[in-house]
Amino acid sequence: MKQELQKKPGQKEFIQKQNLVITIDGLTGSGKWALAEQLVEHYDLTFLNTGVSIRALALLAIEQKLVNTDETNAIDIPADFPQKVLAMYENMPEKLTIRRPLDGSRDARFMVGDRNMLVALDAYEKRKAIENLSSIIAATPEIREKLYTQWQRAAQEFGGMVVVGRKPGDDLFPEAQLKIFLHANPDVSANYRLQRRVMANQMVAAEASYVRRRDNKDRASGLLNPPPDALVIDTSA
Repeated sequence: MKQELQKKPGQKEFIQKQNLVITIDGLTGSGKWALAEQLVEHYDLTFLNTGVSIRALALLAIEQKLVNTDETNAIDIPADFPQKVLAMYENMPEKLTIRRPLDGSRDARFMVGDRNMLVALDAYEKRKAIENLSSIIAATPEIREKLYTQWQRAAQEFGGMVVVGRKPGDDLFPEAQLKIFLHANPDVSANYRLQRRVMANQMVAAEASYVRRRDNKDRASGLLNPPPDALVIDTSA
């Protein structure tokens, strides 16, 4: 369904956004979040980062002692970790829900009861543990199927949405009006990630190695295949 742009002199560009879905996928550190922020601001859309749901489950799994961590990462990950996460999700007394943005914000809220999970994730320091556990959770079809219903319902209820995540334009929103897939050189991605976290540049090589390992893992799980009708963009520059 073609969307008509409506631009008035001296005003921002607007778009007919009812049922509009723009999906953004791509490699680690390729600028998915930055592009989404620009699109939601420019066209007055809602930002749905599906990765928050998955990372929230990773944090809850750590808090529920389903896996151990050291100073930075997850350790001793049991072979049945995905099944344990699935059981945790199904038996949560307060379910993970997606709510509309607060006034003045464009970000959909991911809540467990009154707990804002994005705020909890931002405060949690063991980012590598969250990211590595998230890769396992995201690659588990049974868990993704549980989350799909929430994400699709949010898109229907909120209207006009930019969706960022793994395969959002493939099996989640195959009819999305615009699908974007970003990729970038791992060294550039590493530098970008470190600058956003105000970390030392001498860590670029180690971070680039991590970016390659994570993307190779997601690629092997089929999570990094761009939709055939996606607009593929190299953001290295």
